[in-house]
Amino acid sequence: MEVVVRPARPEDGEQVAEVSTLATATLRETYRPTEAALGRSRAGASRTTRLVAVLNGRIVGTTKYEIRKDGIHLIGLGVHPQFRRMEIARKIIEHVKRIAQAKGHTLVSLYTIRETGNVGIFQKLGFEVVREQEAKDALSEKHDNLTDVYMQMSVSNG
Repeated sequence: MEVVVRPARPEDGEQVAEVSTLATATLRETYRPTEAALGRSRAGASRTTRLVAVLNGRIVGTTKYEIRKDGIHLIGLGVHPQFRRMEIARKIIEHVKRIAQAKGHTLVSLYTIRETGNVGIFQKLGFEVVREQEAKDALSEKHDNLTDVYMQMSVSNG
């Protein structure tokens, strides 16, 4: 299985949208972002770069990242449900780590919502919980309160 991670191209739009929708469908059962959060995401879109993971010519995973002064921050990492448990997310993260190393950064970070169950998945991928707080940019019909979890991974530049 040869998965290639590369920057997204304009012609990838339809496949990226499909993967993003399918990958977040189970998350939307737990929470959805507020309108304010969506607005900030749209406003910050010019500062992000989208990556795609391609298997046999098909986009099977995607994320955006933003270069910050303290490292690279992942946004919206998702894998098509039919391709989960195939190391796609790991390959995307490894690619981001190489970008971080090339730019002299020592951290890769992300946010997740604890109630999705994704904290453990990100820990298996090498991230550590740095802090938790009540989520202010997410709404849920299932939970009275949601927890924003900020996670980081150290990147070796050696």
